[in-house]
Amino acid sequence: MEKSFTHHGELLVKLLEPIAQSGTTIDFQDAMQNLTFETICDIAFGVEPGAVSLRSCQILCEVLMCITAQVWID
Repeated sequence: MEKSFTHHGELLVKLLEPIAQSGTTIDFQDAMQNLTFETICDIAFGVEPGAVSLRSCQILCEVLMCITAQVWID
């Protein structure tokens, strides 16, 4: 599990470095939400959905709604 946290933390740093250097403002809560989703998927299901590299929160929200709908169907 520690390996997963380290791996996804490094992905987030790689994503944030160029943003910090350019001085661009981002929604940090969105970035952390994506990191959390990515880490949970890796630990729980063994998959990496690529949420840390997603630029649009809308795409992530659609994925989360599909997962939630599937859980309710089952």
